[in-house]
Amino acid sequence: MLLFFFLPATVVATVASQALIQDPDSSVLNPAAWGFILLAALLWPLTLPSMLKQKCANWQVVGPVESTECELS
Repeated sequence: MLLFFFLPATVVATVASQALIQDPDSSVLNPAAWGFILLAALLWPLTLPSMLKQKCANWQVVGPVESTECELS
């Protein structure tokens, strides 16, 4: 049961801390930034879907794509 909570929270904390580390304008030593990451990890049921949506929106398809639309008859 705890794994159900801690695994997604770890994913959120990892993605958010990677974004903090890669941002040249933010300080890694800022306690408010780490507090925000902790808050985002605790609220993962709200933050994880938004993070996944943002990551999927940034993906670009290279090459031809087959149509996956279903036609209703």
